[in-house]
Amino acid sequence: LEELEELLFDCLRAGRPHEELIEALRTRCTRCPDDARMHRELARQLLTVRGPVEGLEGTEVTEELERLLETCHRLGPDAVDNLLLEALDQQRRGASSAALGRYLDYLGKRPRDVVALEHAWNLAGNTALEEQRAFADGVEQALLHAKGRMTQARGLALLWAERFGIAGAEARLLAWREARPGDIDVVEAQADVWIERTRGLGDLQQAVELLEPAIRAHPSRLGLRQSLAGAYVALGETDRAEVALRDLLDRRPRDAYARSRLVSLLIGRGNHDEALAVLDEGVRIDPTQPSFHVRRAELLWEAGRRDEALEGLRGALARSPRAGPLRKAAIDRLHETGQHEAALELAEEGVE
Repeated sequence: LEELEELLFDCLRAGRPHEELIEALRTRCTRCPDDARMHRELARQLLTVRGPVEGLEGTEVTEELERLLETCHRLGPDAVDNLLLEALDQQRRGASSAALGRYLDYLGKRPRDVVALEHAWNLAGNTALEEQRAFADGVEQALLHAKGRMTQARGLALLWAERFGIAGAEARLLAWREARPGDIDVVEAQADVWIERTRGLGDLQQAVELLEPAIRAHPSRLGLRQSLAGAYVALGETDRAEVALRDLLDRRPRDAYARSRLVSLLIGRGNHDEALAVLDEGVRIDPTQPSFHVRRAELLWEAGRRDEALEGLRGALARSPRAGPLRKAAIDRLHETGQHEAALELAEEGVE
């Protein structure tokens, strides 16, 4: 029974309504009053739920949370996850400074928790600039002193560039590269700041000059290749971009980003047949990827091969009936050909 309940939790986390997961967790906590992990999960769900909780008034949720947090501390007084719960609770109460302090305590022990970092960063954005910088400094120190690779370097650098400007991000990245000279994640972060927050051709060229030797030193690091392809595209160096994208697809055929970029590049050159061949290959390799089918249908439609486009969309929907983009694309195409009843039927199937 417990294994079945845990399987249910996994399914619910994949996208089922919050209320169902909360009710399942309450049942589990009642049956297993000493299960600290489930009590923490229930508290986290209640702390992050958007809007009212079915069957409970606001004061009742507050009382339930207070009992849960007390239970979590009793069952696992030294549990690191309790720090995150305290941060979320302070955030719920509107105590931003206290919440950010708890987030820093938590991230100091779990520096690679992307979700917690994003929550905390968004919260910090509502505070004074000085407090934002103090929080960013604290996160930076947690990441720099963590063992292993600095896997969050890219995300933090892009957030820093967005909040404090590229020049500020560059200064931070220089310090990170000096502190971690062999960390390829920091190199990738530097390149991506120049590419995604570019100030012009100079930044893009610097990214290329940084990435090309990095790839020679780390040929299996596919993120570097993806960044290099993006830099070539932005620079308008389409021949080099095509080589980089095809090389990336040879190494990672299911890479939807690389395949879509290659298709766009080929279409821009007027090579529609070649672009269609790239999409056909993608559909064969990963028939569950909706974007491949939708883009393939667009190309076939533009080429006047409308029946083939609709047939492909219907076949893809048969395999993935819950794929909204596929259903919308098929409905739009049916309307364009005047098949309004068929479009309505297809829409109704999606609601069932």
